[in-house]
Amino acid sequence: MELAVIQTQLAYVRQMQGHVQEALGIYRQVLDRKPDDVAVVAVANNNLIAARGKHDKMLDAVCERSYQLYSTIYVTNVLIG
Repeated sequence: MELAVIQTQLAYVRQMQGHVQEALGIYRQVLDRKPDDVAVVAVANNNLIAARGKHDKMLDAVCERSYQLYSTIYVTNVLIG
């Protein structure tokens, strides 16, 4: 979904402009939609973690969700592709 790529880029711009809370919200929206593009998932998760700064209790949940989503996409691509 091209929209997920654009939204992830927008979130990064907002993060770099100092609007971290807005960027976090956009990253979460992108990830909640479970995009098919593994690169978008990786970038959004990485940037989400970086934007949060200090590691907290959510880090494990984000990593687990990312792993599950990546695994699902990978298996689907292997079975279909």
